[in-house]
Amino acid sequence: MHDIALEWAFRGFFHFKRNQAIQSMLLVGLENPSQAWKFPALTTHHPGNHSVRTERWRYIQYANGDEEIYDHDADPHEWKNLANDPDYATAKDRLTQHIPKTNAPYAPRRPRQKFTQEFDWSTP
Repeated sequence: MHDIALEWAFRGFFHFKRNQAIQSMLLVGLENPSQAWKFPALTTHHPGNHSVRTERWRYIQYANGDEEIYDHDADPHEWKNLANDPDYATAKDRLTQHIPKTNAPYAPRRPRQKFTQEFDWSTP
């Protein structure tokens, strides 16, 4: 039941979009979940913090310049960061191509709202 509801939600949302290519790519996974996915997933949490996930790899780039890369075939729990290992430079270079070159600004917010990093954690 959930799969059907999700599929119809996607179809309803993309019914109003003009980009048929993106609609087709997303619906492929819903219509045939066992089919291999050709595109990496990009996740962003605050400007400059991005993660790229393929079937095998996860690459994370932080706003402060730190990096992580994990081979999920060998390390599914992400225990060994391979970012500084030159043997994985090719995989890292391939994944970094999917990181956005520019970041969107924070969305407007009410004046009293603060982001987590803006709190003063030293006072009770």
